[in-house]
Amino acid sequence: MKHLFFFFLAVFTLNCCISNRTIERKGGVLATVFNEQDTVKKQLVANELVDSLVRVNQVPFKDQDSVTFLYNGAANSVSWHGDFNRWGSDTTINTQGSQIQNTTLWYKTLYLPRNARLDYKVVVNGKDWILDPLNTAVRYSGFGPNSELKMPEWQEDELFNTDNSSFKGSVINDTLTSIHLGY
Repeated sequence: MKHLFFFFLAVFTLNCCISNRTIERKGGVLATVFNEQDTVKKQLVANELVDSLVRVNQVPFKDQDSVTFLYNGAANSVSWHGDFNRWGSDTTINTQGSQIQNTTLWYKTLYLPRNARLDYKVVVNGKDWILDPLNTAVRYSGFGPNSELKMPEWQEDELFNTDNSSFKGSVINDTLTSIHLGY
């Protein structure tokens, strides 16, 4: 009964404080998962944490210049690659996640510019590059879809704002031929 009380207290605290974007509160919630001794309840607390963050579109969890990536699923390893580590080629930035013992919850905290907008993917078991299943924000690039991270102070560039007074263009399907270029 005592453990059940603490589980519901953790869920209540999580739901009340989730909009309060402080590392202390997030750390407190993660600490609740870390400190749960009962392995079945530990996974339940981890699942509720993830579900609560997803409900309020807070995955990845951002606070000022820090971001905590989360992945909840069975895996041998989880890492995050994207613009922030040159898609894995910058090995000076450790993006390898840590698994909370006796759960399927993986996490990694990075410190990034407060006004950054970055693309990324989750790398599961070192080979499966996937969109972040907990983040609905997706941006399409020259290499297909990526998960999108907008830090707290990011703002859309004025150049991308739609000007409703300008004329709209259209796409024409046509074929050009050139005797000089050989097609």
